Amino acid sequence: MAGGEAGAALSSLLSLAAVLVMLALAVFVARRLQRAGRLPGAPRAGGDGFGIRLLSIRPLGWQSSLQLLEVDGRRVLLGVSRSGITALGIWPGTTTIGETEGVPAAAPPRPGVTS
Repeated sequence: MAGGEAGAALSSLLSLAAVLVMLALAVFVARRLQRAGRLPGAPRAGGDGFGIRLLSIRPLGWQSSLQLLEVDGRRVLLGVSRSGITALGIWPGTTTIGETEGVPAAAPPRPGVTS
């Protein structure tokens, strides 16, 4: 009987080892696919497949930045801070970074309003 119990224990340990090896292999393959951008939600170089592409980030200080994105052919300038995200400007994405054509001009000052 002792031999039967030892054989059952060995069989259980081998089964457990096989399951752990298969789990480790599945995690390895999933990470490889995610890095290659072949899993849903995986970040991809140059965009995420949903028409959104990060063009530039300019840090402004601790936990705040300006971020320029291209969303479905339009450029969007975002102000990102700890308190939230604000769209600062939206214009057609036909210009290259550095050009001002198509960039919305600042509104003229209103009479009686000082800054």
